[in-house]
Amino acid sequence: MNSPEQVFPVGDVGALANGVVMLLEHPELSRRWGRRERERVLTEFHIELAAERYVRLLRQAIQASGAASRLPGRARRRSLGLLSSTVMT
Repeated sequence: MNSPEQVFPVGDVGALANGVVMLLEHPELSRRWGRRERERVLTEFHIELAAERYVRLLRQAIQASGAASRLPGRARRRSLGLLSSTVMT
């Protein structure tokens, strides 16, 4: 097996049980996957990245709703500007 995703498909309880047994029988594989997946979590799920994704989602929602376009010019610029500045503070 090359990756945890191949061993533990979502919803397949039998595969999960087999995967747990396999990892117990192959501790080096378990350690290798654990290190790799920990690194993935640290790089893909850190707070700054989550905040950037959330701000992007909020901007898209505001633009799609047209709410920003109904604000006066200065307030519109400020509302969109606040979203980008909150990520950096």
